[in-house]
Amino acid sequence: MQTKIFLNEDEMPRQWYNLAADLPGTINPPLGQDGKPMQPETLAAIFPMNLLEQEYSTQRCRKPQTQLRRCPGMVQ
Repeated sequence: MQTKIFLNEDEMPRQWYNLAADLPGTINPPLGQDGKPMQPETLAAIFPMNLLEQEYSTQRCRKPQTQLRRCPGMVQ
């Protein structure tokens, strides 16, 4: 069974909780083909920088992205 929850604009989250801020250690970065940790600069070739900032952040609360891009075939 699936449940969908629809929020009005005034019910949308104003901040996201970042679990990484409360972990006892740091999260290991993704590994490259050579088995070594990849640097954010390397990942920037395939991921937007704002996504990398979010993934590498240790801030407890972060504001959600203010702009969403439409994907082809996206259901409205």
